[in-house]
Amino acid sequence: MADKIMLLIVDDEVKFLDSIAKRLEMRDFDVTKATNGAAAIEEARQAKFDLALLDLKMPGIDGKQVLETLKR
Repeated sequence: MADKIMLLIVDDEVKFLDSIAKRLEMRDFDVTKATNGAAAIEEARQAKFDLALLDLKMPGIDGKQVLETLKR
């Protein structure tokens, strides 16, 4: 049996975040959600994800800043 693909989804629009996560979980992805950039960075430091879906326009730390922070 193959391991589930681990996704990190980050969006400050909670309804959108929940909707996307639910659809992906129904397709057997292992989904972790974060509602802001700081939470996304913390989640990414605690687990290894196969893919991250990031909202580029968020208050505070945006998706681009999350990527730049994690590259270091």
